Amino acid sequence: MSAPEAHAGGAPAGPRAGLSAGSRADAPAGPRAIAGVGAAGPVVTVYAAPGCHLCAEALAALRALKAELRFELRERDITRDDALHRAYLERIPVIMLDGEELFEYVLDEQILRERLESRT
Repeated sequence: MSAPEAHAGGAPAGPRAGLSAGSRADAPAGPRAIAGVGAAGPVVTVYAAPGCHLCAEALAALRALKAELRFELRERDITRDDALHRAYLERIPVIMLDGEELFEYVLDEQILRERLESRT
């Protein structure tokens, strides 16, 4: 799916649709900012904010894929943490797979599917 989830912070979307694998150096450190592999398998973490239409679209698409692709979905509201807010406000939704940043603004369903399927 190329449409992103709802945008939680209401910040405008930027021109970039996705990122190559790898985490951003300006991402906050600590357990709330890093998503690892869950006990049941891969973890997809979405950094989002209330009222963000891009975030809502991405979350809806991920919820639809969750059962088929078997991953844990974690949502992080950046408005509840100052460090997350500073790091992600202009980029949400930011979507990570097992702590690796894959997308900002827009979820690329095909790339996510390929990455998840390559882990099995």
